[in-house]
Amino acid sequence: MTPYLPIVPQVASFRPEHGRCLLSRGLQWSTPSTASLPLALSDQIDNWLTRVKPSSTPDNSIKLRFQRCDNATKNGSDLPDESYRLTIEQHTITAEAASEAGWFYAFQSLKQAVDAVWHQPHPSLPVGTVEDYPRFPWRGAMLDSARHIQSVDWIKGFLDRMASLKLNRFHWHLSDDEGWRAEIRSHPQLTDIGAWRAQGNTRYGGYFTQNQMHDIVAYARDRHIQVIPEIEMPGHCNAALAANPQLACTNETITILSPLERLPMSQRPDRRAFCAANEGVYQLIADVLSELADVFDAPYLHIGGDETPRNTWEQCPRCQRLMQQEGYATTDELRTHFLRRVHEIALTKLNRTTIAWTEKVRDDLPDEQLTHAWFPGEAAAAARLGRTTINSNHEWTYLDYPSNTSEARDRPDWMIILPIEKIYHFDPLPEGLEEKLHRLILGSEAPIWTEYTPDEASLDQQIMPRLAAFAEALWSPRLGRSYDGFLLRWDAINRRPEPAHPSQPAAPATTSI
Repeated sequence: MTPYLPIVPQVASFRPEHGRCLLSRGLQWSTPSTASLPLALSDQIDNWLTRVKPSSTPDNSIKLRFQRCDNATKNGSDLPDESYRLTIEQHTITAEAASEAGWFYAFQSLKQAVDAVWHQPHPSLPVGTVEDYPRFPWRGAMLDSARHIQSVDWIKGFLDRMASLKLNRFHWHLSDDEGWRAEIRSHPQLTDIGAWRAQGNTRYGGYFTQNQMHDIVAYARDRHIQVIPEIEMPGHCNAALAANPQLACTNETITILSPLERLPMSQRPDRRAFCAANEGVYQLIADVLSELADVFDAPYLHIGGDETPRNTWEQCPRCQRLMQQEGYATTDELRTHFLRRVHEIALTKLNRTTIAWTEKVRDDLPDEQLTHAWFPGEAAAAARLGRTTINSNHEWTYLDYPSNTSEARDRPDWMIILPIEKIYHFDPLPEGLEEKLHRLILGSEAPIWTEYTPDEASLDQQIMPRLAAFAEALWSPRLGRSYDGFLLRWDAINRRPEPAHPSQPAAPATTSI
């Protein structure tokens, strides 16, 4: 059998040579003075080595070295900043990278490979050279904390899982009809009212303080993950309107409800939208985005934008008057008006680029705005309009969908079954898209909506190993990998006695966290 390394995602190339690197001698690591590692990575390496260290470390231990190098090249072209080279010899393992991200990913690969064999009587790795780099620059996962909330500890554990799979974007869904989860100090009513709802006989909810969000951003940064917050608008905003009823088209009391089962979102009787003609709406949004921009250092703000209930605008005299003044024939144009105004706030006042979901791409959206496509065919349509796009086609990427018929029994009929093998074969590049437009597809995110995943245990069940299959689809070259090979490597990684990601205790759902 050809020697292989148990690494997920599969590396771009591994050239095996004769011999084995005997790990039972232990590992000692160092870096030259010209290649000092970030403190966070140094601490992670130290913590890991204490776990895989033998009872006594002989003088002839394996030397683990981290070195800086110029970007390696492939066919004469520079590799991405996240690339690295891992050279495994009988007495030395050398990690070379031109960036801190490259070093970090080299460590993730080495850690996976060593941990997978460490429990064996005579652990070893095949001698050879790894050269690795990502296929797509945008490799993400989206977590919905609005429908059901998670603890800070669980989210950090999720970030650890993302980092081990070389995912680099954490899209954090912080508001929706069912809850507002981000502390906004200038508008405390958003969490005083919007973070809580009745669920059965209990008061359910909670929110993340700005200190907690700062902590999560820093934790992610140490793992080379950007955290991108999402605040939904102009629809999916019942929680915000419950706290600010004057910003709805009708000044009425709005009750925050639990997620309704077996009913498409577009048919929910309680859905409302921000009034597109109310200047107070844009002031609230400016205040919210300003505070979030101080907490989150990513250059992006996700502003939702999907599934706007148009009926509220059609029946609103102010919105109809605005449409007449601007010459808009449809509420689709009014939605674009709304998103353009919010984008202008983010770009001119906060120096942030917005991202918006779209189920029907239009050519009148802001040029700089990233399109987040979730409906089949929309990623290709967006690229053909010259739009930079994240392709999260729900038929291939939604991890809240059931993975088998047994899970599907408890889900609404509109949820398709999404097995791990289908996710593994997902290609963010839409079939038939012209090659000259491939550069406009940044990559993808795997969304995890939580209407039907109410607690952390159910989230854990939904996420793995499908997130690992998704990560390989985004990182590894399309050619030269196989689903059977993925299963072989994943089984080797998870066969070890010590779990890779210990589960975290769930936070009480009825208190703020």
